[in-house]
Amino acid sequence: MRRAVAVTTTQLSDPATGNPRGHANIGARARNVSDGAGGVYPSHSAMRALRKNGNNITEDEEAKNFRCASFSLAAAVVLLVTGTVMMHTSDYSKRRNHMLDEFNQGVETWDDGAGHEFNSTSWELLVDGKPLPLLPKYTGDNMANPKTSQQLKGMSQYEAVKFELPGMLEPLAQPPSPPMLQELPSGATSTELEAGPLPSTALATPKPASNSSAGLLRNRTVALRVHPSDGSPSQDIKLPSTPLMMKLVRRAGGWKVCKYQQGGYYSGRNQSCTTYSLLDQVCAKVAYDKDSGTWDLDPRYGDVGCNPRNLWKPYLWRRLHAPPNGAMPKLTASMAQPFPKMTLRNADDPYLLALNITKGTLVFAEGAAQELATGLVLVVIGAVTMLPALVLYYPIIMGLLAQHRRREVYLRQGDDIDV
Repeated sequence: MRRAVAVTTTQLSDPATGNPRGHANIGARARNVSDGAGGVYPSHSAMRALRKNGNNITEDEEAKNFRCASFSLAAAVVLLVTGTVMMHTSDYSKRRNHMLDEFNQGVETWDDGAGHEFNSTSWELLVDGKPLPLLPKYTGDNMANPKTSQQLKGMSQYEAVKFELPGMLEPLAQPPSPPMLQELPSGATSTELEAGPLPSTALATPKPASNSSAGLLRNRTVALRVHPSDGSPSQDIKLPSTPLMMKLVRRAGGWKVCKYQQGGYYSGRNQSCTTYSLLDQVCAKVAYDKDSGTWDLDPRYGDVGCNPRNLWKPYLWRRLHAPPNGAMPKLTASMAQPFPKMTLRNADDPYLLALNITKGTLVFAEGAAQELATGLVLVVIGAVTMLPALVLYYPIIMGLLAQHRRREVYLRQGDDIDV
């Protein structure tokens, strides 16, 4: 008896649009064949459709992997090439050796006599004619505070000295003390003093000294007095006059900027910001002229100061917060700040030379070192970025090799058949 064969057609579609959903196009024409006993198995056409769809999915995944691998490989190549070029062009060793040669030459000049003449001379700071002695301070046998011990390699050792006056504001800003009452001997009266009776004004209670810092705004004449070691007459070297405190009034964009960023007092009426700056450091460099036998300020590197980050200016200022009521800062508040320090250096000091050639960092060839480190980091990142590309390319490369081997086998078999 012949079995009945039921042929059905299935199609999966989206109820909203009526279009095939998911892989519905596979089963649109796929026929399921029943064996009459309740079992259903796919026909040959359904199997071919499933295999075709599986091949399409595999091809899409391979294409995605290929694109991802290509992007990763391209990024890795760019990073590796850029890093290698930066490491090659940085030329760190050559630049550092060139700077060290210049520094060591300066040390030789210092040791040949420039340092001895400076160290044996006595110095005073004159502010409004008031002498303040500068004390020698030995800075050690090398540059002050090198960042790392690596910087000491290849550097010549030398003995340097600078002259300092710590706290120069204190003797200059203190107001004169009021006259005190003359103390009378025991049992004596004012009429019994040889100088005669005390005036009535002297018996009054003295007024307290003013607490205003307005006197700090006055310009002071500043000079250096040189006392040569050979006993020759002293010499005065004038510095630019300067106040001990500066007051600056300028327009401001708002009270927040004035108060929190500039530390000043904001006036809403004038839309101005008033700021105060206190003298923080005074540093000058001098040089000795052997022909004339005199000392003078040396403007090498840009100006007569000692700090390249201050554009070699002799005066360095520190911001002082303005009172919130708009008044002048009190003298006690100004005196509570760290007192400014006066420093005198020789222009031939290798320390200043090192500051100039390193742009104030005291790290030789710092730019080249940073460029070398950046190049090394890029090479490492490029090598890490290349790993995913190699992993994704591996099956593709192996498939191409297998295809090439099958093709060679096919060609050899064809050659054997021809023979």
